[in-house]
Amino acid sequence: MANSFPIPTDEEISVVDKLYNQLFDIKCEHNIVDLVASSNYQLTKTCVLRFYRGRKCVEETCLRAVRRHIQWRNDNDVDHINDKLHLFKTELDSGEGDHLSV
Repeated sequence: MANSFPIPTDEEISVVDKLYNQLFDIKCEHNIVDLVASSNYQLTKTCVLRFYRGRKCVEETCLRAVRRHIQWRNDNDVDHINDKLHLFKTELDSGEGDHLSV
């Protein structure tokens, strides 16, 4: 089976290392939830590489996208969603929030 995720080039590795360190510095400076080492989610260098490639290898665009990603996870409390499963079950059982027409 062919590798669907190409091995990063030396240049990509260098840039991703730099971006990852910048994200870590931003996280520490602004007291952002620790997504680099969270038990529920890990912002890995592979994840940063995907953002970098997905943003046409533009560093500043990649940083903005990762920051928005982190902010979205924080705003929606995604890392604690398992703690709220009982709320979803209650809502589903009650029929509240059932906005789907079949």
